[in-house]
Amino acid sequence: MLCHKVQYTSWSQSKHKTKGLDCEGCHGNGADYKAMPVMKDHAAAVKAGLVIPGLGFCKKCHVKTDASMLPLVHAHKAK
Repeated sequence: MLCHKVQYTSWSQSKHKTKGLDCEGCHGNGADYKAMPVMKDHAAAVKAGLVIPGLGFCKKCHVKTDASMLPLVHAHKAK
């Protein structure tokens, strides 16, 4: 929450928060990629375990979803 304030604030306004889904539920275990040199290197973060969920990932819970729903995950992306 302290490192990704915009994303956290945005997520906190989403339905995912009200359903109890936290950051790691979609992005994987933060402890695996939290080191600053890793976080500043997108490829290294992904290699270390950062998940960048796409439509296929969302369909695990949202069977009837489509790409138009992706911006709704974080309110700042929907603007």
